[in-house]
Amino acid sequence: MKNQGVSSTNLFLLLAVVFIIPLAACTPETRQTGQNKAVRPTTSFEELSQQFSDPDMLYAPFTFWFWDTNLEPELVREMTIGMMEERMNPGYAHPRHGLPHDEWLSQLWFECLEASLEEAKAEGMFLGFCDEYWWPSGRADGRLLEQHPELQAVSLKWEEICCEVGEEVPVPPSFFTVAAKVDESGSIPGEAIESSTLEVIGEGDSFTWRSPEGKWKLYVFNKYFEPGWDGGDVNYLDKRLAPEFIEIAHNPYLQLSEDLGKSIPGVFVDHEGDYGWKLAWSDDLEKDYAEKKRQDIRRWMPLMIDKDREGKWVTARYDWYDVVSDIYAGDFLGAVSDYLDDLGMYTISNLWEETLFLQAATLGDAFKAHRAVTMPGNDCLFEKGLLVHDFKEIQSVTEFEGRRFQSELLGAQGWHQTPLLMKQVVNSVTCWGVSHVVPHGINLNRAMDSIPADWFTSNPYWPYMDQWNDFARRASYINSHGYTVPDVLVLNPMGSVWSLLGGEIFHDTLPKNVYRNFNNFMHLDDYRKIQDIHISYSALINELTDHRIEFLIADEYYLSGMEVSDGGTLLAENHEFSSIVLPDLFCLQTRTAAQILNFMHSGGKVYYYGELPVASVENGLDDPDFAGLISEIAEKAVKITVAGEDVVSVLDIPSHLVPQIEFESGSFEMYQSHREIDGRHFFWLVNNAEEYQSCRLLVKGIGGRASKWNCENGSITSLASVAGPEGSLVEMNFKPVEAFWLVFEDDKEPLESEQQKVSGQSPEHTMVLEISGDWTVSLDLAAQPDPFKNQVQFPEYAEMATGTKILTPWEEWGLKYFTGYIEYETEFVLESLDDGYKYCIDLGKVNNTAEVWINGTNAGGKMWPPFVFDITEPLIQGENSVRVKAGNTMYNIMRYYLDQGTLNNMVWVTRHTPEPEEITSGMFGPVVIRGGG
Repeated sequence: MKNQGVSSTNLFLLLAVVFIIPLAACTPETRQTGQNKAVRPTTSFEELSQQFSDPDMLYAPFTFWFWDTNLEPELVREMTIGMMEERMNPGYAHPRHGLPHDEWLSQLWFECLEASLEEAKAEGMFLGFCDEYWWPSGRADGRLLEQHPELQAVSLKWEEICCEVGEEVPVPPSFFTVAAKVDESGSIPGEAIESSTLEVIGEGDSFTWRSPEGKWKLYVFNKYFEPGWDGGDVNYLDKRLAPEFIEIAHNPYLQLSEDLGKSIPGVFVDHEGDYGWKLAWSDDLEKDYAEKKRQDIRRWMPLMIDKDREGKWVTARYDWYDVVSDIYAGDFLGAVSDYLDDLGMYTISNLWEETLFLQAATLGDAFKAHRAVTMPGNDCLFEKGLLVHDFKEIQSVTEFEGRRFQSELLGAQGWHQTPLLMKQVVNSVTCWGVSHVVPHGINLNRAMDSIPADWFTSNPYWPYMDQWNDFARRASYINSHGYTVPDVLVLNPMGSVWSLLGGEIFHDTLPKNVYRNFNNFMHLDDYRKIQDIHISYSALINELTDHRIEFLIADEYYLSGMEVSDGGTLLAENHEFSSIVLPDLFCLQTRTAAQILNFMHSGGKVYYYGELPVASVENGLDDPDFAGLISEIAEKAVKITVAGEDVVSVLDIPSHLVPQIEFESGSFEMYQSHREIDGRHFFWLVNNAEEYQSCRLLVKGIGGRASKWNCENGSITSLASVAGPEGSLVEMNFKPVEAFWLVFEDDKEPLESEQQKVSGQSPEHTMVLEISGDWTVSLDLAAQPDPFKNQVQFPEYAEMATGTKILTPWEEWGLKYFTGYIEYETEFVLESLDDGYKYCIDLGKVNNTAEVWINGTNAGGKMWPPFVFDITEPLIQGENSVRVKAGNTMYNIMRYYLDQGTLNNMVWVTRHTPEPEEITSGMFGPVVIRGGG
């Protein structure tokens, strides 16, 4: 039988009630921020183009700088200079294990900061700091609890007592005890309670209670101390915490007040999420719950554990997480951020983003937490930067809030981290919206017996790091301006997870190793539903990205604040959406459902994957008005189906959801993103493969003059394009792992091929000759990266890598454990030299860096492919000499320490280090000379 929807009159009244609720009433996290360096600046297109080649160093990477040994101001100064020489900001000084605890915030600590700051200021660069020793933030390295033991973390445990009618039950001492009548109707599976009978029956000392008619259950709650998910032993739900933490961990920096908000632009809060353990508790939680939910939180706590016949458990759980996340985001993260904002400084917090379950259990609400800080971010360890999933929510917050987006990249990747991977990751995260790159990291401790190996002078690629830093700086500069241009809005389903996340996972006897593995709860229906929601949501994020469909994600706060236009469009301040996509859902706010239906009535398109919600946040499972709204949405919305049976990651994307850029020819796996800055269109296009690509692109709905903004060298090059009725056609060539901005100026006429002032790509070079045969090879032990000079444990390496050799891996020469540089030399004869030609040398495959000299003239160095160098100037007709200095990574030398068993954290190293056959070093060719007009 078809469900009855609400009448048009009732719908009008419902919408009126929904939308006259003041927005502030449901947005306790809303906060005003000053114009600090986390806020996207307004820049004209002319200024942008003028500054693109050499943007302010604010946009260059800020290293995560681990101060993990005894402090020495001169060592700090020396390392600062070394980082700045490669155009990397000294970044965020992070006190870590290895640093004597009493040196943090000591006079010596500030002497070291001032030594680094002095050098940074002289070069127009920047230094920041982390506000905690190790992590999570808020503990002040244990000093806070030493001074304020009353602020230790508190959670609730409980025991259950069952009793029959008239039975006198001894109740042990409790923080509070709640009684509930057991539902004996069998209307829902398992033992349920009747929420209307919930009553707080006692607190404090033991007492005796006589049960009324029927079967009853008593929930005896008591407090206990337990550090949270990430080890936080303080109470993040206590509003007294932030002021005391600020006093201990932040106020000491006021001695640097003249630099705060200037050369010290911001603070890194290394705090991924830790509001408390399981049923976290505070007096502020009880008070705020009463004010916001008009309910005694104690009375409803049993519904965090068991379900009730009336379906109010949905609302009870939602409300608990809602208030917890308000306090955590607003009164801890937000309070610290507000303090720093008043000093003109931004706050970075890299929060948990991996799964909805993890977010709910540690943050409550990731969107609220990201809104609470001035520069939201993530920790993108290992190779996760290549995948969009952990970025899209944060990107969406930064877009809606007009802020920059931080990402801590490649941490814990290990010694086998290659420059190729580093380039692919920065290509990708730029596409995901990142505008503040924080490479993880550089160690103050220069001993090489720990993990993971860092990015500094010990790596052979370090002398070429300016290339990576300048590329990231230019890409981040553009990403820090304007706004992304989406068409599709995806709804975040966190409210559904809240309503389903309860029961046995809160029991105090459940150990952390069980709690941390979501699969341990998959035998329960509610957790399987959470998994379904997470899978559908993740699939939407991944598949829309793979189809190059521009989208953002909104939580219910953002969606409810958008305006519905008559033309079927949702309008935010700087964005508009013509489609909404809903993941699998369980519950929803009534006003959100009304907003979606209003959007559909105006002509907007709504798609959904999985199931539409069956419960309202306000009234739980029994809400006929809400059911009417959902029934009408179901009639008009289009369901997205799975393209293949049991393949949840591949969606059948509706035909209406199409990318703005289409391949006319030469398609390949290209990433793209679209920004609008000062009325101009910027498309970030990425080829992350190691092959050349040529294609013809149709950029729909876009006209004007096209140009390529090359982040590798800072050049802006005009491109030929053809204007058509659907948009602009442009021929594009991509080098291996190349990414750039394709820019359109609609106030200028497009250039046709014969008008093109400068080619968008190098002319197609033809092979002139191949340099084959043997090379003269040499290894200078004194010319290796620190600390590998002289490689005293392998004095035979110099002899083994000297002589005449063919291009094979160094490992085949017996250099299994060698890290550093080896030089190759040979000669070639050029029979003729054509005037007006451009010539280059292509080294073919190299692992991992190469620098070239032709006839003694340096032709440059590169740290990622293609290893092609312009040699037009030094090249002569006749006999020429070529010298190549090739470098590998730290993997080989660290493999030696691993094999010797002399490394710290051996278990971790073994788990994350590839087998030797996976790694090769050297230059492999083919080496060819190319030329063309």
